[in-house]
Amino acid sequence: MSKSNRVLVTGAGSGLGRAIALHYAQKGAQVACTDRDLASAKETLAQVIKEGGGGMAFALDVTKEDDFIAARERLQSEWDGVDLVVNNAGVATAGDIDAAPLSDWEWVVNINLFGVVRGCKTFAPMLKAQRSGHVVNIASFAGIANPPGMGSYNASKAGVVAVSETLRHELAEFGVGVTVVCPAFFPTNLM
Repeated sequence: MSKSNRVLVTGAGSGLGRAIALHYAQKGAQVACTDRDLASAKETLAQVIKEGGGGMAFALDVTKEDDFIAARERLQSEWDGVDLVVNNAGVATAGDIDAAPLSDWEWVVNINLFGVVRGCKTFAPMLKAQRSGHVVNIASFAGIANPPGMGSYNASKAGVVAVSETLRHELAEFGVGVTVVCPAFFPTNLM
């Protein structure tokens, strides 16, 4: 296995995650297509293979630390590591701060922010040991320019920006890069 083409993407079953997986497939990468919906992850893997890549598909729920640990162990066992971890899975709700139920906040923050934290925390030791690799965390333009009626989403994505900037400094001495991406609106099933 080449040391330059092992990619893990969370939320790869649809939307931006699928697009990211296909982008790397076109470069001949091995892509671990993960999603809480295994059937969707398998659909993405089939498209990855059609695009010239390879890889695997498995269920990964970003709200479960054990799923991340199992992913890390599988990549270590089958690929001898990973080169790129893309923490992409995300959700959104809408509602004014005084009207949105706290359960919406907890759901969004657990997936969007803590999902990224779990991914970074799980894979950072592997990348540090390799002394190579890169983490890409998907935030949002809403994390830096906060539209009204989306408080939980805005806050979770601003947290992703902060975590990413912190991690970038923590991993730099190990030769590991960190990028945070803040896309604006595009067609997806985020809501």
